[in-house]
Amino acid sequence: MELRQAIEKRASVRRYKNVAVPLEDLFEMVRLAGLSPSINNAQPWKFVVITNKLLLSEMADSVHEGLDQLLGKLNSQDDAIKTTLRYYSTFFKEAPSVIAVAMSSYEATIDKVLKASGLDHNQLNEFRQYPDIQSIGACVQTLLLAAVDMGYGACWLSG
Repeated sequence: MELRQAIEKRASVRRYKNVAVPLEDLFEMVRLAGLSPSINNAQPWKFVVITNKLLLSEMADSVHEGLDQLLGKLNSQDDAIKTTLRYYSTFFKEAPSVIAVAMSSYEATIDKVLKASGLDHNQLNEFRQYPDIQSIGACVQTLLLAAVDMGYGACWLSG
């Protein structure tokens, strides 16, 4: 598939076939995502491939608990909002596999110099326009395009 076709075909897929994705395909998606550009080649990502349905269900339950705590004070008239948020935060549990991308904070040599200015890491990161988050964005986009190129549907979730 040409890159243009992969970009045009990429869509947020939230309903999945109950068919296992071969591990070699998952590993290839991760390999390709790891080739993404990152600030100073820091590669601030770690990948976790999850195929265990029980674990995916437990992860969804944990997200539901967190949402319930966060949204617990909403009025009963907001139940539709709660239901929608619960679905869109946990539909991943129906996927045959999930690739979680974890991010580490980027610290540059200039951090040591700029700290003398009294700025903390978050202020420095804002000053630099969040290069670690930009790097992860490029990585996840590459991961999504790799999935499309290999004939799979995927969706980017955050949180």
